[in-house]
Amino acid sequence: MNNKVLQIDYLKNKKASAILIAMLITALLLIAGLSLNSLIIKEMRIGRTIFNGLKSYYAAEAAVEDALYRINNHIPGYEVEDLADDDGIVQSNKTGSKLDYNYEIYARDIEIPCGFQEISDEIRKAGGKKWQVLNVQESFRIPLYSYDKDKGVENFNIFKVSFYMPGRGENAVLVKAGEIPGINDVLRWQVSGMHPTEYITQSMGEYVPLLTNSVTNPTQFGTDVDSYDPRYSRGKYKNELNDFKYDGYFAIADFINPNNGNSGHTLNYLVLTNVVEQEFNPYNKGADNRIYFRIEGGTASDPKATCNVVKASAKGIFSDSQQDIDIFVDLNNFLPAFDFALYRTVETEIEGGVPLNDRRFQPKLPRFE
Repeated sequence: MNNKVLQIDYLKNKKASAILIAMLITALLLIAGLSLNSLIIKEMRIGRTIFNGLKSYYAAEAAVEDALYRINNHIPGYEVEDLADDDGIVQSNKTGSKLDYNYEIYARDIEIPCGFQEISDEIRKAGGKKWQVLNVQESFRIPLYSYDKDKGVENFNIFKVSFYMPGRGENAVLVKAGEIPGINDVLRWQVSGMHPTEYITQSMGEYVPLLTNSVTNPTQFGTDVDSYDPRYSRGKYKNELNDFKYDGYFAIADFINPNNGNSGHTLNYLVLTNVVEQEFNPYNKGADNRIYFRIEGGTASDPKATCNVVKASAKGIFSDSQQDIDIFVDLNNFLPAFDFALYRTVETEIEGGVPLNDRRFQPKLPRFE
């Protein structure tokens, strides 16, 4: 009898142990399942984040393409603020998430280099201001007009160009007042525009020597009253079509004024070229012949300058993800033929202090070494 009781108790204890083990295994499996489920959810979230990020990035790229299209199909100086895609918010049929983009275009400022341009090899900072660097035989071009969304086309008629050569020092002035410019010219400016009635391109220009040379007192020229110098702010005006020429001086301000009758022009461009002569002038050999220059407009109420670089800030949005892309478009990559400096300075014969031949520049094919 006692043996049967002991056997029954043993079986009961054995069944209880099996239940406990089963419950323990079930709990472990449940914990493992929950952990695995948590990992799966996290992976799904990561995948969704990547998916949303890719969609928002593609939306930002679409904004960039739209901005480039508008820049290419509008006149220089075209700007937009927070422009969304033409279709508004794109609704996805599958997910119901919102896909959108917008962008801004910056193309004008009160000075050049423009405020949004960063310091680089081509833009240096000196005296608390930004300066554009112009290497030897390099050209720089900007339009003297721009587009304003409220006023339409505006002419940049009030400006001054300041330049100096930091590699030469403040005492390295090459030409003094009264001397005839020649081999010591360092900067060539040219203004080209369209005749308002004949619809032909005409130009004027001049070669400018280094008169003063410091960041606080640079050489200046232009239409601004403070920098106006009749010796170097004017140039000869020539109509190539009719072989017609003014022998006297002609003011830049008169040339670029579209309301100045037959003498005015529209859609004007300013081209600056570093013409430092290194072959015939021993002083220039081995020297730092880079020119630092700035272009400044008039007052805050006057038309702004058109930047040579356009900035587009694009933003792509999908669900809770956002991607930002900034691009810079250099307008100087597309220079017309008359902007190139395919010439060199030749020695001028002097007799009694007067040049016998004032054609100091002759055509020269570029040489590749």
